[in-house]
Amino acid sequence: MILNPDYFFFLTLVLEERARLLERLEAREEEVLIREEELGRLLKLLEEEERLVIEDEPLL
Repeated sequence: MILNPDYFFFLTLVLEERARLLERLEAREEEVLIREEELGRLLKLLEEEERLVIEDEPLL
């Protein structure tokens, strides 16, 4: 059985593109994790600020 060399060339292109896409996906996943951490910190700050505001309000 003789395989067409064009098939291997095409397969190589497909595998290289797949590898590039996986790298981009991993980079984006890392960005998402970083943003989630940042949002978590901001949420904690907002909750603390809200708690301080509530404590500073005069009792009715």
